[in-house]
Amino acid sequence: MPDIPSSLTFSSDGFTYAILCVDLTVYWRGSAFHRADGIVHFYRRSIQEIGERLRYYETGTMSGAKRLRKDTLEMVPFWFQKAKARRDIYMMSLESGAQANEPSDAGFFIIADEEDDEPIGAAQIRLPVSYVEKSPARLVDLARDLVAKLEFESGHGGYTLNWDPRGDFTVEAQEAMESVAARFPGVDLFDMDVTLVAMRKTKPAGIKRVNWLTLLGKSLAEALGHDKLRQSLNEACEITKLPTGLLIRAGDRPTTGDQKAARTDLTAYESVGRVLARLRFVDHRRIFGSSRAGAPDPTSSWLARFD
Repeated sequence: MPDIPSSLTFSSDGFTYAILCVDLTVYWRGSAFHRADGIVHFYRRSIQEIGERLRYYETGTMSGAKRLRKDTLEMVPFWFQKAKARRDIYMMSLESGAQANEPSDAGFFIIADEEDDEPIGAAQIRLPVSYVEKSPARLVDLARDLVAKLEFESGHGGYTLNWDPRGDFTVEAQEAMESVAARFPGVDLFDMDVTLVAMRKTKPAGIKRVNWLTLLGKSLAEALGHDKLRQSLNEACEITKLPTGLLIRAGDRPTTGDQKAARTDLTAYESVGRVLARLRFVDHRRIFGSSRAGAPDPTSSWLARFD
């Protein structure tokens, strides 16, 4: 049975500001235009899964979400495959919430920062928890499909808490994340802008943090070696070769890691975490927790939870 408490949906006056879902997130280093076909494949495959549920969209030039238009879902392919003029930053957020700017359990996010000498970017699909309840292998199969044509640096997949870093409930959401981090270490927490800053500082390549699925791009996979990884990991872990890297699965199914549950088993996650600890992005700033001088940084402890 899945270990999903109802307390992992956070609301105020009928507005959900943080919600548990399942995600697959990948990061790349280098121009999005050098991997345009792979990004568009990731995007279109994501829309196949969640397109019918999507209601709102927001781009980097907007100040808030608006209702999905007829042509909205063609914007991402147009940006990377057809547009003649190029921008410094591309961003698209798609959500299925009942209200504008409401984080939802089915959505998509992409950002490509082409501004600096070393462009970087990330893409994320979010799915309802029910997606993996009966058949966790569905997420493995989807992950393989999503990155089949994409050259990426690293990635992760499993349970995550969706929230809006630009929303009206930022403080409440960060408080929720701090409580989730303390009790549910198997739930990923994110602030994409913060993570991309840490990624840029990490040379030559790295990972954010392990989850049920951890993806290693070609450079990391070659540096570690398939056989050496297999020998180092817990027998509950499985390694799958991808066209552009490796996918590591920590056990048969994802777990929230509920510290109050009697049978929580994180040994597979910890096995992957120990082997990959030295690859984590450096100088990762706070995602949650007080920023007061001298205050402890729970984000750092959480990022290192499986080291």
